[in-house]
Amino acid sequence: ILAVYDRFGRLIHGSEDTVKDVLEYVVLEKHLTLPHGSWKLHGKIIPDWMPPKESIKKTYHLPDVDKDFPEPPPSKSVQETDSSSSGESNVTAIPA
Repeated sequence: ILAVYDRFGRLIHGSEDTVKDVLEYVVLEKHLTLPHGSWKLHGKIIPDWMPPKESIKKTYHLPDVDKDFPEPPPSKSVQETDSSSSGESNVTAIPA
């Protein structure tokens, strides 16, 4: 069974239900001077006889939308608009 997920947990390749033979050649790398070092995936070898595979759908990080659209200026509070319409000069604004 081969199922590949992206960082958001969405299935991007394969299936959880379908059993499929998978043949891949990978190159692993480990420094000889570090006996307890970790193995790293260095690359993948694709033989000439293998058919090309369809590419996976990539996920993208969207830019910060708040920078493009700043917040509008704060509007007047309800008490401020009510007292200003009655003609009073002593107005107390309530922060939103």
